[in-house]
Amino acid sequence: MIDSKKFEKIYNNYYKLLYSVAYSYLKNSSDVEEAVQEAFLKFLKTKTKFKTDENIKFWLVRVIINYCINQLKNKKRYVTDDEYVMSIPDNSNNNRSEYINSLVERLDIKYRIVIVLFYYENYSIEEISKELKISQSATKMRLKRAKEKISEMEKRNGNG
Repeated sequence: MIDSKKFEKIYNNYYKLLYSVAYSYLKNSSDVEEAVQEAFLKFLKTKTKFKTDENIKFWLVRVIINYCINQLKNKKRYVTDDEYVMSIPDNSNNNRSEYINSLVERLDIKYRIVIVLFYYENYSIEEISKELKISQSATKMRLKRAKEKISEMEKRNGNG
């Protein structure tokens, strides 16, 4: 059983990351909060022994991705609102940053998640490929295509 101080540290370290990942799938604050709670509850109940905090981080991200995918399958719903920019705790009020966030939100989930993990959460290509269970070359290609799609959207909006 994990002690409360250790859990609090883990919660504080990974809450924003899990929220970002879940929001990229679910796009609804209450569903995202539920997903994050479920991930942390599962963490509290797990018998898995983690060697490092990095192992905990990857385990939590995998849990939240699986949870979100299952929620979407179960509800058979498609999310289209762009509440994301306003809902993630962010210290930046930069209009350019918000504009880019809004473009990222319009990407298909397979492109959006690599952008979130790479640029927002500073994951390496190798870490992303492990999390998403795809090859590193596929990860690089998704990242490249995501950037191209963002660039195309900027040009269509007259900002590119």
